[in-house]
Amino acid sequence: MRLFKLTALFPYLVAAFPVFGEALAVLHDGRPDEWAGIAVHAADSIGDTSGEGADFVSLKVANDDEALYLLLTLAGETLLQETDTSRLGSRITLYLDGDANPSTGRSVGGLGAELEIRLGTRSARSYAANGFFTTLSIYEAGYIGLPTHTSETFEIRIPYEVRPDFGNPVVWRTSGNVDFYLQDSISDDRFPDNGTTRYTISPDNISDPEVIPLSRADGTDMRLLIQNVLNTTPQFNPQPFARILNAVQPDIVAWQEVRTDDWDNSDVLQFFNDNYPAPGGRSWSIGRNSDTVTISSWPILNVAPLSGNHVAHIDLPEAVSEQNLILFNAHTPCCNNESGRDFEHDQISATWRNLLNGTGPFSIDSMSTAVMTGDFNMVGFRRQLRTLRDGDLIDNGTWGADFLPGRGNGSLTAVTTRHTHSRRTFTWYNPGSSFGPGRLDWLFYTVDTAAVPRRFVLFTPEIPGPDLAAAGLQSTDSLASDHLPIIVDFDFDQQGGIPADVLLFR
Repeated sequence: MRLFKLTALFPYLVAAFPVFGEALAVLHDGRPDEWAGIAVHAADSIGDTSGEGADFVSLKVANDDEALYLLLTLAGETLLQETDTSRLGSRITLYLDGDANPSTGRSVGGLGAELEIRLGTRSARSYAANGFFTTLSIYEAGYIGLPTHTSETFEIRIPYEVRPDFGNPVVWRTSGNVDFYLQDSISDDRFPDNGTTRYTISPDNISDPEVIPLSRADGTDMRLLIQNVLNTTPQFNPQPFARILNAVQPDIVAWQEVRTDDWDNSDVLQFFNDNYPAPGGRSWSIGRNSDTVTISSWPILNVAPLSGNHVAHIDLPEAVSEQNLILFNAHTPCCNNESGRDFEHDQISATWRNLLNGTGPFSIDSMSTAVMTGDFNMVGFRRQLRTLRDGDLIDNGTWGADFLPGRGNGSLTAVTTRHTHSRRTFTWYNPGSSFGPGRLDWLFYTVDTAAVPRRFVLFTPEIPGPDLAAAGLQSTDSLASDHLPIIVDFDFDQQGGIPADVLLFR
């Protein structure tokens, strides 16, 4: 039974009496934690849908100087950027009236939309005052929705400007009020049920985030760089990767998509020796399976293949850690291959369990640090991350019992990395794709053996010219691949406790 709400009786009441906005320095990572102090802007009845698709529950809204932010909660696990209902997809469209004038833009549902974003089909339109429109890619619209895997809660960023053909900006929000509504054409749910809702932009200024230095944190013993390098791009475009390596100076590098037919191990080592000699006068070692390659400035004792992934046993010197490093370097299946991701995530997690209990492919010290990282292609079901973080195996019949991968801490910790010069956290960026920026790359680790005092994503287009020059970088360097470099520092003299990152997904 559909519940009556005030907006059902007075369709435009919300628009007539705006909810005044709240400025919020949003770390755009898909987590709802920082929204705790923001009041619910609008709520909807649960169960008022036709079945499949999205069932709206609540919406929080905030803004900063550049963008509007939505925290959208749905009744069930949903894949926001997918229309296939067998993969929990939806077909949500967001209509935004940026001048609060129903007579300009596209006349639809009680408002005059200057911007229309189709979340499920990953497209957008910008409307002129006369209703004529320009079709936009998600990148031209500037839209980012996180997480890219299934969830009940999504954090959406919509900048006030769009850039058709990536040219001069077009400002769609021209007043202090924004009227909008959402509708899912699969479930036939509408939010609000009638009319539109209004948000009044807060004029409060939000300061820029603190810049994360590229240098190591004090006391850091080990630096790890993770990146999918897009079909062995360093082979024919080496300079961006060489500049990045020299700018951040990692001890260990976990690369994915290094094709064996293109570059064998000697080619990879030659690239590193020519472009970035091992720090501290050490020598590079290499471990590999399929297109996943681990390059370490300390000896690699063992490598075990895991489908297209591998686990490397790295001999850290006593000055760095009394224990060794167990590094899982992953490139699990892409796109709609849910069964493939299920299988490989189970295999990785079960291998760590077996290493802990002494039945793994090699022997380890009982308190070795484990790191699971790489391109996990997280554009599907959230359960695949739970497998890695929580030891909650999907197919127990094949892979055995669930376990606690973080030893006494229960779960591993998922490390959140933001960009050095912004509050964004996406690790994948490909303007030639219909899929918007997302977080496909992850890092989990055993928090009882180390802390991570510094971690960041390097997105060079955001970095000011003087900072780029000081680091020896160019503005396009991180665009040499569709995956961005992720840098994580480990301090083995500290234990990290259980940071809030572990709550990143439920």
